[in-house]
Amino acid sequence: MVTTKNIPHFMIIGAQKSGTTWLVDMLRDHSGVFIPRDEIHYYNTNYAKGIKWYSSHFETAAAQLIGEKTPDYLGGEIPDSPNESIAERIKQDAPNSKLIVVLRSPVDRAISAYNHYVRTQKISPLQNPSSYFLNKKFERDSLGIVHYGNYNKHLKEYQERFEASSLLVLYYEDMMQSKQQTMEKVCAFLGIPAINFPNLEKRSNAFKKSKLGLTINYYMPFLKRVGWQFDKILPTNKQDISAEARNFLQEYYEETIEALESQMGYVPKKWRRI
Repeated sequence: MVTTKNIPHFMIIGAQKSGTTWLVDMLRDHSGVFIPRDEIHYYNTNYAKGIKWYSSHFETAAAQLIGEKTPDYLGGEIPDSPNESIAERIKQDAPNSKLIVVLRSPVDRAISAYNHYVRTQKISPLQNPSSYFLNKKFERDSLGIVHYGNYNKHLKEYQERFEASSLLVLYYEDMMQSKQQTMEKVCAFLGIPAINFPNLEKRSNAFKKSKLGLTINYYMPFLKRVGWQFDKILPTNKQDISAEARNFLQEYYEETIEALESQMGYVPKKWRRI
């Protein structure tokens, strides 16, 4: 176990594409909180670099509550060691850290993740997103687009290791409907005074990428500068999926949603939309 001065007081551990960046942006408006700008990925991919490397990310913090955000901690795996647990690493090194989880409709989260990987050139913008889901192409890649939505299994990893009082679970849909109240709830959980957060309507992770620009970037990366020029003048590419594909995902996640509702006693009504 490392000493508490070397580790964050709290961690935002997931889920991917569920509003964690917005939550961090809000917390950075609080003078009593310090969160590094970048995701550190210490407990999944950078653990071998050691605690001194990890703690170096927090050196500029004043007398503040220190936090970090790495959404891959919820549902992610450790490269070359898939049987080792990220949750166990955190429990061993940071047993007193508080953990915050933000969950989003697994269907909407999967679609958002798909678009994210199109923007980051891991998926061709010319691929049909509905076909990707309906033909279960997600089972043949390592992106975790559908895997990360199995919240009940991922959350259980932490529930088995941490006291309920150390784990705050938020829901994206409720958070976006009640932003100030959500931030007051987070402040109470962290033990810091609530403030009137000034930038609640800020859009985080807002990207303007056109389909033509994305196509150029994916197939001709040496022409990226040209692609950026098209992004300035063409509509943003944000692909939805067909009703058939959405229904497929809804059915795919039905067991997950039922199990999570049993675990937590609640899921937003929107999650059951078909």
